[in-house]
Amino acid sequence: MLSKGSNHILLDQLLAMPAGSVDATPPCTGDAQVVKYLNRPDVKQALHISEEALEWAMCRFGFNITIRV
Repeated sequence: MLSKGSNHILLDQLLAMPAGSVDATPPCTGDAQVVKYLNRPDVKQALHISEEALEWAMCRFGFNITIRV
C-alpha cells in the first residue's frame, strides 16, 4: 500500500476498492426532504440563490481516485 501507519488505514482500504465501487451518497441519508427544503423559495432567498438557478439535486456518482506517486 501507499501509506504507512495506523493514520492511513482507511485511505489504504479506500484505495484498494475497484473504481466506481464507492457511492458518494450513503444509502441512509434520506435526502428527499433535504432537497425539498433547499428548493423552497424562502430558503433560496435566505441563501441569496439567484431565481435563475437550477433546482438543488443530490449528487450521486462513484469515486474514482487516482494518485500519482
